Amino acid sequence: MDRKIAVIMITYNGERFFRQQADSILNQSLSPQLFYIQDDCSKASFQRELLALKEQSGDKIELNLLGANLGVIGNVKSAIASQKETSLIALSDQDDIWKEDKLLTIVKRIEQEQKDMNRPVLVYHDAEVIDENGNKILPSFWQYLGQNWYQHRLETFLFGNFITGSTTVFNQALATYAKTIPEDLKTLHDAWLGLCAFCFGEVIQIKEPLNLYRHHGNNVAFKKLSTEKNSATKKLVEWLSDKNFLEEESQMIERFVNIYETELSKEKLSILTKFLRLTKRPPFFKRIVKYRILRKYRL
Repeated sequence: MDRKIAVIMITYNGERFFRQQADSILNQSLSPQLFYIQDDCSKASFQRELLALKEQSGDKIELNLLGANLGVIGNVKSAIASQKETSLIALSDQDDIWKEDKLLTIVKRIEQEQKDMNRPVLVYHDAEVIDENGNKILPSFWQYLGQNWYQHRLETFLFGNFITGSTTVFNQALATYAKTIPEDLKTLHDAWLGLCAFCFGEVIQIKEPLNLYRHHGNNVAFKKLSTEKNSATKKLVEWLSDKNFLEEESQMIERFVNIYETELSKEKLSILTKFLRLTKRPPFFKRIVKYRILRKYRL
């Protein structure tokens, strides 16, 4: 398999942590063909830091300083569209840390799986969680989110995204779907790409945590991270009162079906339409069905 990988890091005023992340990418045991940084019109002081990194790293880094702010999803879509000459694309946050063998581990797994690279292929993995100072908070992001005890497949993915963008590597066949990522929904690009991969291609799960996911106050996703356990009573109240449960997922699936209905297999379309019907039901009923589905596919 062609091992050409482009790493895409989108940045926005990320001066606190981006150098650690950049260093972890530059020091990978399998070096990326290109380390592409696209900055979303950050303040001048941070752009100077990016320019200094580019000067120090030479041709190892390609830097694009946008003249207007596109937002997270707009920036991601633009960056992915710019990388058409590489076999694989790896997405990177600006504040995490990659383990040294991350890219090598992923490429070896793709080679072992012998997937058809003419079809969409997406690889993703678990992550350790660290705090602002690099101290480990949790050994597994999936364990914290309760996503480690059931199979990761389309039926379970619909009830909660377990594919975090900064853990993904995908091929050009999947990259072509990035242009349809909605920019007006609360769901992010990783959920859309995961849905495309499950419906039209192949998804490879690596259970090993290959990232250190840094949790801090400015994370785009998963801001409310807590190691405290809620009481059974509090959980029950949430079950009964959360009228917005699955609302974001429903909006994404509805948009997805509107765009791709004629391209979906009968099996995939049936799964998606059943889910959409479920999201019209009362919150407690939806919770019960989710529990039953996850138990059906328990490990």
